[in-house]
Amino acid sequence: MGRRYYCYYCNTSFPYSREGRLKHCSGHVHARLRARHYEQYETARQRYHTQLSKEKCRKHQSSQGCPFGDECIYSHMTHEQLEMLRLAAQDEAVLEEYGPLPCQLTSSLTCPSTSEEADSLILSIRRRRILQKYPFITEPQKRLGTSDDHMQPQSQTKSSKMAELSQYQPLPPSLMPYTLDNLLSEPLPEWGWQ
Repeated sequence: MGRRYYCYYCNTSFPYSREGRLKHCSGHVHARLRARHYEQYETARQRYHTQLSKEKCRKHQSSQGCPFGDECIYSHMTHEQLEMLRLAAQDEAVLEEYGPLPCQLTSSLTCPSTSEEADSLILSIRRRRILQKYPFITEPQKRLGTSDDHMQPQSQTKSSKMAELSQYQPLPPSLMPYTLDNLLSEPLPEWGWQ
């Protein structure tokens, strides 16, 4: 007995031959079942964009009913259904970017009941992430290049930096501060041509 080809989309099997498999895979029933299988894995955003690209079905709109049903190449969605799909796509995008709401992670918290509460929660999450990424927004003295270091005497800035470095002991020789005694005791090499 020869090998049999099993099609997962169509849930059928038949004796394997290259011609038979190609004929089956190019068939209308197989293409329809394969498309239906992959539709269940589409996101709301993908479904929304495919529905927007389709024209409205005239037979379905005239309330005669479309004889093709789900297999119609035109869109059968109403404006309300498209709007619901658009909102679902926006929710998926927010969920993908910011993750689930904290109340969805723990069952002890209650989810916001109104859309205003949900929007304010999403805004606070966005604000928190921005502040974590850029902490100098709330503390301008931490901003690089905007402190008043150029207004302070040079000795004060050096001594404050040396105090910061002294916290990290032992320092490597390249970061140890020079004293006047160290500079005077070291022989200075001569540079240039002799």
